[in-house]
Amino acid sequence: MGTVSRREELLQELMTRLRSHNYWGPLIAEILCSRLDSKLHVAIFSEPFLSFLKAGQKTVDTRLSSVRCAPYGYVSSGDLVLVKENSGPITAVTRVSYAEYFATAHHSLDVIRADYGTRILAGDDFWRSKQNARFASVIHVEQTTGFAPIEFAKTDRRGWVALDDDQLEFTF
Repeated sequence: MGTVSRREELLQELMTRLRSHNYWGPLIAEILCSRLDSKLHVAIFSEPFLSFLKAGQKTVDTRLSSVRCAPYGYVSSGDLVLVKENSGPITAVTRVSYAEYFATAHHSLDVIRADYGTRILAGDDFWRSKQNARFASVIHVEQTTGFAPIEFAKTDRRGWVALDDDQLEFTF
């Protein structure tokens, strides 16, 4: 039996679904051949944000937290983000055009909302629920594309997982 990383398995699943896609096919092939070094992430989205993202209306995702955790500091330009439905499968992929990180002690949520709110597409309830956040990840995305679902078992409560090769390995 061989050991295959979860990252490698997910990239192979993506290739199966997007091989003939003009943008994603060649890009995934480059990553699989190790000619392009892009990190892979899984991000959980609930409605209506999932639909906004898949429709191309949501071009900026923000993750706000009281502790410093992924995606804060983990995401870079060119990384791939697998879009997972809350309690469901992975149904889309998007690419990070760039990411910004803010400590809210120095860059208030009001400023972040003013600067990016029309692309984040979150309402007043969201911003009120995050008023005590200390860290903000502002992730600009492009080329969001949906595909046939990929099952992905995830039992913890994290809304963002960075798929480091040494983090998520399994044997089959």
